[in-house]
Amino acid sequence: MAITMEELAALAKVSQSSVSLVLNGKGDGRIAKTKQEKIRRLAELHNYRPNLNARSLITRKSHEIGVLSFNTHDRFYADILPEIQLQLMQRGYIGINLFWSSCPEAEMVFEAVLARGVAGVITFHEDLSLLPPGVPAILCKIDNPAYDRVIFDMEAALRESISYLIGLGHRKIGYIGKTDTDPRYKVYCKILSEFGLQVNPEWIGSLKTSALFFQSAYDCAMEFLQRPDRPTAVIAKSDAGAIAAISAASKLGIRIPEDLSIIGANNIEETMYTVPPLTTHGCDIKLLAKKLTEILFKRLENPQLPPIKKIIETQLIIRNSCKQLNGAP
Repeated sequence: MAITMEELAALAKVSQSSVSLVLNGKGDGRIAKTKQEKIRRLAELHNYRPNLNARSLITRKSHEIGVLSFNTHDRFYADILPEIQLQLMQRGYIGINLFWSSCPEAEMVFEAVLARGVAGVITFHEDLSLLPPGVPAILCKIDNPAYDRVIFDMEAALRESISYLIGLGHRKIGYIGKTDTDPRYKVYCKILSEFGLQVNPEWIGSLKTSALFFQSAYDCAMEFLQRPDRPTAVIAKSDAGAIAAISAASKLGIRIPEDLSIIGANNIEETMYTVPPLTTHGCDIKLLAKKLTEILFKRLENPQLPPIKKIIETQLIIRNSCKQLNGAP
């Protein structure tokens, strides 16, 4: 059985405050090196583990961070959440991961995690009315100037995707995965207009629900791809949506990329193993998790800082899901 700090201090013949300083890496210049080594050796020998609940009661400071995200049916979240957890644990904190699949679920998730008195929140949700004033929070992929946030250069990524497709001769470029709160769709419309291309409602696939994401994306693609006026290329909101669209296309006898070119977003691992491998935009997930936690802890240390914004670059990863049109230069 692990011993308490009081018992560890008695064994080392030092005060509890000395044990706390050494085990929190603050003993240099205060505690003799020989005593520091003795404390660490005894802590390891007797399996000492700090009691964070007891520490929180004493300091009135939580060591929990709420991490609120869409459910892991979308692999992007499954990839980034372990990286966030690792970053938090390296700082002596733990993440409380809660997920949603619908708006009512999101409200319950926010209420549940905030009721625990967490020190701060990392959120991927676009409805910021769910965050009460005064809660330290950082947004991921949501560009709101009132909050700390880490975002992708979405406009640059979509412009690169559309430019790539135009270079392959495509002029009928659709979009799949639109929702009522989807910022990517608005940017897609803006960039098409800049290139002098048409935004045709027949070329837009809208999700009826975000729940059961692969299934809803597949249903969306099945309806979208059977329209009489089909685009020659499609940009998907996410890789999960693109993978669902590839499956739907196969079911309908539509060949990728011979009949339809497609580009995803996020570069999840599965994109390398689709048939054909998916062209997509991706970022460094470890860097994204690191920046989210770094900025959140800056906020916790100095609540008076002005809102911090960090832009993470993305890269177009060209594989085999896009094809040059016949007759294109």
